[in-house]
Amino acid sequence: MKIEQKHRDTAAQLVEWRFTGMPQEEMAKKIGVDRKTLFRWRQDKEFQALYHSILDEKLAGIEDSPFAHRVDRIYELHRLYLRIKESKTSDIKAKIGILKEIGKEAEEAKIDEAAGLIVKLRHELAAIQGVSPGSH
Repeated sequence: MKIEQKHRDTAAQLVEWRFTGMPQEEMAKKIGVDRKTLFRWRQDKEFQALYHSILDEKLAGIEDSPFAHRVDRIYELHRLYLRIKESKTSDIKAKIGILKEIGKEAEEAKIDEAAGLIVKLRHELAAIQGVSPGSH
């Protein structure tokens, strides 16, 4: 695919919408393309590279970013957390590390929205470890 301005605009918009839960059909309608076209673009390696470069740029300075970007970082950490399997001790340690990072982000930014996510993740971690949430 030859990347054009419409692809750059779409990729940037998809970065903004990535956690909204908006159906692809609705995204396509708002962008002004057919759902199949959007699906095809999202499968294209060059479009994917463009999307990830925009996302990386957006998240690059996350440590010094305002509130909204901290929420983005928490969601990105959560996505990473969900992708890690619990088959090895190192996987559990990685999940614990991610939980700590989420907690730090939430504490530093005073993000109330993260509270529910943190509770959910603590319950998941407790289930993995075979303990009750809150016990040590």
